[in-house]
Amino acid sequence: MTLVVYGALSGLFFLLMLDLQNVLHYSAVAAGASLLPINGLMLVISPIAGRASERHGGKWPMAGGCLIAGIGMLLFARVQTGYSYWTSVLPAAIVFGTGLSILVAPLTTIALASIGESKAGLASGVNNAVARVAGLLATAIIPFAAGLGGAESLSGAILANGFTRATYISAGLCASGSAIAMVTISKEHK
Repeated sequence: MTLVVYGALSGLFFLLMLDLQNVLHYSAVAAGASLLPINGLMLVISPIAGRASERHGGKWPMAGGCLIAGIGMLLFARVQTGYSYWTSVLPAAIVFGTGLSILVAPLTTIALASIGESKAGLASGVNNAVARVAGLLATAIIPFAAGLGGAESLSGAILANGFTRATYISAGLCASGSAIAMVTISKEHK
């Protein structure tokens, strides 16, 4: 699940930053700052989601969080020329950030507990390595799959259209992550 979900996250963020800067002409600082609501949501919601998953298990928060994050990714498809920050970027960031906040703490908890408390460090290392590999694979594969492979310039309509396709791919990966959680996480995983 980490491979699929973190791949979706990395692929989306890579192209979102390019879209914000090269299509909507945000500065690098403005593009980064536009996503600060995601961090704020994670600071508030993640501890609550972590405590809830300790009591009730991580299966449902992980599956639901993936679906909510996927919906947020679909909303990022509206980040296009002519739309304001308030009507395109912010709503997508709020929905995406909410889903991410719900799923990250349970995912980490289950990954760390998966091979026993005595090997939690090993589990953490493997989970982090898988997340990094997912990011590398996604930044290579998702742009290609979205039709941006071989593009001479990542700007304008070419990038805007490719970015829209990439949001669909990333949302599909999140939906796959939700299905993986439903199939592989048992009730005893808390």
